[in-house]
Amino acid sequence: MGMADAASERDGSPADGRGRTRGLAGAGLIAGAADVDPTTIGVLVAVAVASGTRMAWACLLVFPVLGVTQVIATRVGAATGTDLQTAAVRRHGRAWAGLLLVSVVAVNVFTIAADVDAGASALGSLLSVDSRWLVVLLALLLGGVLVASSFRALHTILVGLLAALAAAVAVLAALHPHWATVAHDSLVPGFAPGGGALVALTALFGTAVTSYVYVWQTMDASREGAGPRQLRRSQARAIGGAAVTAVLMWAFVVAAGPLHGRVSAAATGSAGGAARAFDRVVGSAAGDVFSAGLVVSSILALLVLASTTATVLGAELPWGGGSLRRIGTAPRVAAALGLAAVLGALLVALDVGAVPALVDASIAGALGAPVSLAFLVRLARDPAVMGGHVVPRWLAAAGGAVVVLAVGLAVAYLAHGGGGLGG
Repeated sequence: MGMADAASERDGSPADGRGRTRGLAGAGLIAGAADVDPTTIGVLVAVAVASGTRMAWACLLVFPVLGVTQVIATRVGAATGTDLQTAAVRRHGRAWAGLLLVSVVAVNVFTIAADVDAGASALGSLLSVDSRWLVVLLALLLGGVLVASSFRALHTILVGLLAALAAAVAVLAALHPHWATVAHDSLVPGFAPGGGALVALTALFGTAVTSYVYVWQTMDASREGAGPRQLRRSQARAIGGAAVTAVLMWAFVVAAGPLHGRVSAAATGSAGGAARAFDRVVGSAAGDVFSAGLVVSSILALLVLASTTATVLGAELPWGGGSLRRIGTAPRVAAALGLAAVLGALLVALDVGAVPALVDASIAGALGAPVSLAFLVRLARDPAVMGGHVVPRWLAAAGGAVVVLAVGLAVAYLAHGGGGLGG
């Protein structure tokens, strides 16, 4: 019995997807939008402050790299009928799959901390209140939504947040006056000054090709089914989601480009500082729009981050019960997720909200990416996992190239000795 058949038998639904949740319009788009979280935005603002729009081209190159990754994730989810972590546990056992768990959860905890802090700070900036109380409020709100919501209800919430984020980014990007420069920098590769180019590229890769995005994609695809029609639809959404990520990242660099040479990195070292910089340099309304976009992006990303963290915990822990449909049905997994949130809160207390720390969160994502990407590509080529749906050689080769890129950036960054965007 193949893994897809086994998953169907377990869930009581046929392998071709009949009886599963259908009509999840925009599922891949949500993964793309969730990729542009406050951590990503912090990196993009830091890159723009350091080099203007000179690295806009790198944002657009995110599309093919993330697109390959998400298409492979779609095929794995559709063929196995489950998420990436559960597939790894079934094929390699809990011990080896524990490497995947650590690579996902460790980065997620750091990112959750950064995103909660940034989202609360941005909301505090909008409301002119102390953001420390908003951290607690935001965490409780997100916890309630996750415990009480089904996947379909959660999906509806995320679609609304995606629309709001797109509107905010469009407004910000439209304020940029130097479109000839933007066009040049989008097509002609340029680099951050000094020794910051390698750090910028590593951070951009880590924040774009991050593990929770393709874990989420396998979760979505597993509900859609492995029939030819469902697979085509899921892959189209995955590619669309990768395009959304690239365009949103590009738009944030374009929007923050005017800050280059007019503010210091320290002045944008928090959500409030970045908002004030936008207000002073770009226009009076830009700071509020930036803060609103940051709040929306934090909520969207945190819902996806928490869902994927709970899913990998549910798959790995003996009492987790495998793939989760709702966190509220697995109280011990919810407790483990709560522990992860507490660890994130401790990081918030250590002032994770500064832009350098947001860059560090992205660097951590880049350093953890080779492990999770290697699991994804290996499972996609394994007949024992994929049955008759093994990914074609060209797609596996493209996925292998992404793994090599991830390893190369991680090794180069470590050999370089780390450092910041300024060199």
